[in-house]
Amino acid sequence: MTAPYGIRKIRPSEAEKFFEMRMQALKTDPNSFVATLEEEKRMSLKDFEHYLTKNFALGAYTANQELVGALVYMEQDRQKFKHIGILGGMYVHPSFRGLGIGKKLLSEMLEKLRNLDHLYGLQLKVVTGNTPAISLYESFGFSIWATEKNALFDRGTFFDQHHMMFQF
Repeated sequence: MTAPYGIRKIRPSEAEKFFEMRMQALKTDPNSFVATLEEEKRMSLKDFEHYLTKNFALGAYTANQELVGALVYMEQDRQKFKHIGILGGMYVHPSFRGLGIGKKLLSEMLEKLRNLDHLYGLQLKVVTGNTPAISLYESFGFSIWATEKNALFDRGTFFDQHHMMFQF
């Protein structure tokens, strides 16, 4: 596969592309996300537009504008938590893995967020068995500060999650 030609903000008007990519992500990597395929299928395109308006999502696009990866920054609503941002929804389509797309998404996200005066750090959660993701996050300076046992339960199986933190 050819590498994406660029990383840019996913616009709310691209909610349908984002929805299709999320459906793919929840099919190929269901235990990497809190949401289930069934839950997200019930959401409307308006819901996804709202999500893309409220949050800052970066996408990896091919030369023909196919969305093949994403990473989302969510600001917390509560005033006392605004100094800690949340990263989530990291995904790279299986056909495009191994090309450095996740690394590029994370690098560009950190660069954009570095300029936010109120932001002290970022948190994320990752299933403990997702070694490639954990290695990627650690290579950028994220560290595990807790492990939550049985954090997710899906189709009769429990999954532990690492809580990871990055400080600017």
